[in-house]
Amino acid sequence: MKIKKIYIWLMLLVFVGGGVAFGVREYTRGNDDLASATPQVTITAIELMNAYSSDETSANATYLNKVVRVSGTIKDIKQDSLGSYSIDLESGSELGVVSCLLDKRHNDDAKGVQPGSNVSVTGLCTGALMDVVLVRCALN
Repeated sequence: MKIKKIYIWLMLLVFVGGGVAFGVREYTRGNDDLASATPQVTITAIELMNAYSSDETSANATYLNKVVRVSGTIKDIKQDSLGSYSIDLESGSELGVVSCLLDKRHNDDAKGVQPGSNVSVTGLCTGALMDVVLVRCALN
């Protein structure tokens, strides 16, 4: 009887320990780096903004939550208080830009580009408010 209780406690300890190890691993797991991801869509910043300006529902069906490679001319580069960079691409519209929020792994890449230069950026499209937004971006 005593050996049976010890066996039950050991099995319970193994299951709880495995669950804790799995939880810690999942909690600390980061996002995949999109620098080497194959884009599902390749488009220019002007075409992307035009798609969202003309029909947002259709554009969401095509681009939302997909890996998109956007090429265009840099309008502005910003750094927030946490050190993350955002690259705004010319969209052909005075009302908005294509805003590419760089993955922190690629912050150093933003230091090598200037407004007015042409770039290609791969990121995950999250839709549009005033700007079309791509997150977890990497310069190509």
